[in-house]
Amino acid sequence: RYASIFDYNKAINYYHKSIKVAKKNNLSTENEFVNQRLFATYFAMKSDSAFFYLEKVMQNTRENGSDKQFSDSYNNYFAYYSHKEKSELAKKYLDSSFYFAKKSKSTFAMTTVLSNLGYHYLVVDKNYKKAIEEYQEIIRLNPTDTISPEMADIYLNISYAYEIIDDHKSANDYLNKSYSITENIYQGNLKQAINDVETKYRIEKIETENRERQRIFEEKQKNNHKIIIIFIALFSFITILFYFFYQNLRLKQKNKFIDLDRHVKQNIINATIDGQEIERKNIANILHDSISALLSSAGLHLSAYIAGN
Repeated sequence: RYASIFDYNKAINYYHKSIKVAKKNNLSTENEFVNQRLFATYFAMKSDSAFFYLEKVMQNTRENGSDKQFSDSYNNYFAYYSHKEKSELAKKYLDSSFYFAKKSKSTFAMTTVLSNLGYHYLVVDKNYKKAIEEYQEIIRLNPTDTISPEMADIYLNISYAYEIIDDHKSANDYLNKSYSITENIYQGNLKQAINDVETKYRIEKIETENRERQRIFEEKQKNNHKIIIIFIALFSFITILFYFFYQNLRLKQKNKFIDLDRHVKQNIINATIDGQEIERKNIANILHDSISALLSSAGLHLSAYIAGN
């Protein structure tokens, strides 16, 4: 993703992280892919490190590569030496790539190599008829491809070659085909852009609605939280009041029992004192009556004694 937006430094950083993971898990095929991507990235940066990874890719290919991988690896050399303006060496590698592409029977590999051959004959050798042949072969290999940007470029290159050799009618025909594809791509991109904008608008609308729902929900949650806190506070307050009321009631009952016990004890004491007082009175009465009787008897006996004498 970073390579596609030309942020090559970040792309390289993640490629190297990928290599570490692949080595740790013995994923040799993953290393082949990453080495290829590193070559393409360094090549786009015009860095000397591109050749190092070019060699790494070929080393991986020689170890366990398929015919298509050999075709891709030799094609890398073609791109590298073409950039270095070593056209003869580049063409040798391109021929090797073409050999393995045919051997692999991969339409994609053949299309890639033929496109590079067309470029080589068109730009380097100036062999415009040969370039047209290579590009025409691409069209024959891809009969259903009439809408891709790559095919638009093929038609444009053929148009340019015909123009150079003064076949203006053919040049105009292929130019119209290129423009037709380009227009369709433009319209498709425009329609896609409109759809993307509409989709983005709908997504933003949904997100806005969701944010509003979330806000309302959070407010309800806050209100419910406040209600719960108030309820807990009231419950706690009522519990405390009940506790003090209960303690006060127990204290009153306790005081009532103490007063009752005191009253009972007081009554017992009073009853005891009253009983003792009554007992004293009874004793006094008994003593008073007995002494009076004795005195009366003694008086009678004394009177009788005096009368006898």
